[in-house]
Amino acid sequence: MLLGSPAEAAARIGEALRHVPDQRPFRLAHAAALGLVGRTAEARAALAGMPAEAQANALAQFRDPAHRALMAEGLAKAAG
Repeated sequence: MLLGSPAEAAARIGEALRHVPDQRPFRLAHAAALGLVGRTAEARAALAGMPAEAQANALAQFRDPAHRALMAEGLAKAAG
């Protein structure tokens, strides 16, 4: 996703989530990638039940402002 291919990221992270469905970082990245490609209903479902502080914590992990902005954009689109 951070390299400019959110559709591929959504597919690969979705596959990872089938193996480890309770991983919050994966769920957040998946929601962001889905949001960036316009699959907002799926993105919203990925965020369901996710505490707001988890999103803030995930964003804080990105040192590169451009990466943080991209993730924030995707999560905003996911939240609708």
